[in-house]
Amino acid sequence: MVTLLSCMTVLLVASGRGEVEISRPIFGTTLLWLCAFPTWHYFNERTRSIPYLPAMAAIYFFSYGLPAFNRALRVNAFRPAAATVEVALFLSTTGMLLLLLAFYWSRLPKATPRLTLDLALAANGTKLLVISVATLALRVVLLRVKLPAELVQLGDFLGYLPVALLNGVFLLRLRGQLVRWQSALWLPLVITVLLLDFSSGAMAQPAFTLANFLFVYVAERGRLPVLALAVILLVFVPALATKLEYRHQVSRRGIEGTVERLNLFGELMAGVFTGDRMSFGDADEIARSRVDHLSAFSFVIAKTPSVVPFWDGATYANFLWSFVPRVLAPDKPKKTLGQEYGHRYGFIGRWDLNTSINLEQTVEMYANFGVPGVLFGMMLLGIIYRGLYTVLNHPNSGDGGILVAASTFRILLNIESDFSLVFGGIVQTALLLYAVLWLLARRPHARMELAT
Repeated sequence: MVTLLSCMTVLLVASGRGEVEISRPIFGTTLLWLCAFPTWHYFNERTRSIPYLPAMAAIYFFSYGLPAFNRALRVNAFRPAAATVEVALFLSTTGMLLLLLAFYWSRLPKATPRLTLDLALAANGTKLLVISVATLALRVVLLRVKLPAELVQLGDFLGYLPVALLNGVFLLRLRGQLVRWQSALWLPLVITVLLLDFSSGAMAQPAFTLANFLFVYVAERGRLPVLALAVILLVFVPALATKLEYRHQVSRRGIEGTVERLNLFGELMAGVFTGDRMSFGDADEIARSRVDHLSAFSFVIAKTPSVVPFWDGATYANFLWSFVPRVLAPDKPKKTLGQEYGHRYGFIGRWDLNTSINLEQTVEMYANFGVPGVLFGMMLLGIIYRGLYTVLNHPNSGDGGILVAASTFRILLNIESDFSLVFGGIVQTALLLYAVLWLLARRPHARMELAT
């Protein structure tokens, strides 16, 4: 691990574009090593659990640490002072340190319940595949239907359900418990899901789908699929680089068919590999800018509170409402934070009433309460993660528990969205998926066990 991190540090410093202050690569290197600790700890423990914290820490580094080595990213476009960027790096690094300390040192009461769901997966492989096909067809239909606001959350869950069920089939495949026709059907279904994800133009969708399968693979095999991760990275670089042009052409030409959309996306990505549209190096630079959240953090620090006043907790005001399905409370407050954030800091024009800007959780902490908000907020986040680990992510969770945990932690990977949006949806999704898996089991044995 030390050798690998040392090599990565040298490569990052050598590949950085433009001259940067010496403090930036120092902060970036510190954050790299901090974010690598959960991975070392996970494989050192050798426990059968979902590797959420290592995955989250890796995404956090790409968002806040990687831009420190490269001056040519969005930081320049926002033009914050150099000292402001260093403050953002200091808070990002210190925040991750506090999160890790809170996670590894906090302990919940022994009476904390742990979710366990034992499923007869091997006896339900055919059932899982059949329902996967049915729900996947339903997802295709839902792409052409505009659901009322009250049913959007249910529609999102139904669209995700094939992923969760195919993840169960994947678990059987890893154990060699699928017959030949089941194994042959699983892969085309997974590819279909990923193609539908890519056709949306939102790269987070296929990324989180792949994370779902990665969680189960690592939990079952106890190792990282390095070659598969390299292939995924190779695909996502041109995808991230061309997604804005893809969305623009889809909107301008009014393309609605999924096949037509995929053809367009394929042409744009092929243009990167062939060099006709842009070089792969240029695509890599654009892709890095797409995952750069250090710039937005620096910009918010520069503007708050001298130009834009602190939010004073206003973004968390409707948090409890996020646990209530809109179908049960049609009049609950609508989620407009993406517009409010964009207009408040001038990321979008006042006349733009359609564009939504993600408010990253770390940035949200600062926009509300400044430096204390980031320090205490990251500690609280670490405690919340520890609580979810205790309840969901333990060696005796059962196969159903693994699928529920993978689904829950997949949602939590979305650290670029605000706290209420991310955490408000996990309870509903986890409960719905638990109910579906319980009903699918031939002899379900679901229980809440006391922690030992």
